[in-house]
Amino acid sequence: MSRLLIQADLTWLDGGFVPGVTVAVGVSGKVETVGPGSHSGSGAFRRMEGMALLPGFVDAHSHAFQRGLRGAVERFSAGAGSFWSWRDGMYALAASLDRETL
Repeated sequence: MSRLLIQADLTWLDGGFVPGVTVAVGVSGKVETVGPGSHSGSGAFRRMEGMALLPGFVDAHSHAFQRGLRGAVERFSAGAGSFWSWRDGMYALAASLDRETL
């Protein structure tokens, strides 16, 4: 794989869309440079007409606390439990966790 230069109609930079921005992606797949520029130089060029480039978004949420929840809130007498009693137990458990217990 060689270096790839990408240019869309608009690229999101510093809180707004900017035209004429070239993004250089290195052989490792990581973005090397972002900025004004032409597609001259080394690497393949991909023009993305009618498109906009946005940064990648990272999903950093976790369900790790649910390991502690497993089997803990389903302990109710027959017919007495519901989604809402489970939900209340889940939120109570989540609220009781701190950095150490998590």
